[in-house]
Amino acid sequence: MIYYLLKYTMMFVLRLYFKKVSFSNKSNYPSSGPVILAAMHPNSFIDDMTLGAFTKRQLTFLARGDVFNSKFKRFLLGQMFVSPIYRAMDNVKDVKKNIEALDMYSQKLRRGKVILIHSEGICVVEKRVRKMRKGTARIAFGAEEQSDFKLGVKVVPVSMNYSNAPKIRERVMIDFGEPIELKKYEALYKENSAKAMLEFNNELYAALVSKSIHVKPKEADKVADVCLEITVNDKPPKALPIYDEDEAHLTAEKKVSDRINHLFENENEQYKNLEQLTNQYSSALQANNLNDASVVKSKNGVLKSIALALLLPLYSLAYILNVLPVFLGRRLADKVVKTPEFYGSVYVGASWMLGLLYYLLIIILVNVLSPFSGCLVVFCMAFTGFWSVLLRDQYLSYLSKSRASKVFNQVPQLQNELLSLREQIKQILA
Repeated sequence: MIYYLLKYTMMFVLRLYFKKVSFSNKSNYPSSGPVILAAMHPNSFIDDMTLGAFTKRQLTFLARGDVFNSKFKRFLLGQMFVSPIYRAMDNVKDVKKNIEALDMYSQKLRRGKVILIHSEGICVVEKRVRKMRKGTARIAFGAEEQSDFKLGVKVVPVSMNYSNAPKIRERVMIDFGEPIELKKYEALYKENSAKAMLEFNNELYAALVSKSIHVKPKEADKVADVCLEITVNDKPPKALPIYDEDEAHLTAEKKVSDRINHLFENENEQYKNLEQLTNQYSSALQANNLNDASVVKSKNGVLKSIALALLLPLYSLAYILNVLPVFLGRRLADKVVKTPEFYGSVYVGASWMLGLLYYLLIIILVNVLSPFSGCLVVFCMAFTGFWSVLLRDQYLSYLSKSRASKVFNQVPQLQNELLSLREQIKQILA
């Protein structure tokens, strides 16, 4: 009961946190039988929250063992089906606990459950697939070995791609790769288990790379960020629905990252030209307090301006009624989070829990004044609050375009210069 309450409220919260949630190739995720979701890990617990909220099967999440350091945390994490995994990098003394943990995961797989594990081992905010750790292979092969390779465990590579983690109102694109079956490694594993696990990891890594926005050289990160932003703004995703199963945008952005990798490795002069153009373009945007979306020629229509003006009072009221838990969640994240990898998770998690308490308090207070009205009031608050978030995007876009128009009126040649740089970047990427 608690699991499903958390699942569906989290689904609502994530629709506010993200501007767009896109899943692709869900048919590769088996609807029954033992499954390991081998997922990338660029955005801490947000990765788990998103997969848990938007997929049907109940997941067992694996989290670093040092998180389970109090009875309250163990209880709360247990209610959310989070189990510990112990790593030498956290505490060498705890590694021996993995024997019991691995046996527990094997039991879950034998019962046909789904385990979510981050095969890279650590969380880093970046657009690339990192080296696979041994944990996924150990759990998968361990379960099959106990069943003489008759269990049929399927390992599904899960590509996690964020447009700008861990910022709010960005996009996440998730792809399920074709399942890897352990049966084909049976003979090799019985002959040489280390070699079998290595080959499995190589296959898993290649599967994730083939479906991810993977910028191979770290030196190209800034270049990729500019190029990917241009690609998205040329054909931005529709505001609604927030959740979809369209892989077009992931495919387009992956094509850009693959092109950058090719240029970096094989066409050095062309890459240097691209790097120079992107640096020049981003510097010009920063110098004039602009962003790429505001450079593309479009006008704030009169009807849109009138509609936003008429809706402003309703937006303001909805914002005021719903902002408190979000404001407190953000303040908490600003205060306690020291690394970007955990910012979004703390922000969302705190806002989510505070929101549940806040709306429960509203229900109680309203019922005191008018019995049985509390749930209706909270529903109306949440409904208007949801639409206020979508309206906020429109107001921010409108203000950005208006600010850009003023800049271009003051410096008439600037927009054409920026558009020229933009077009040169696109030509290299083509």
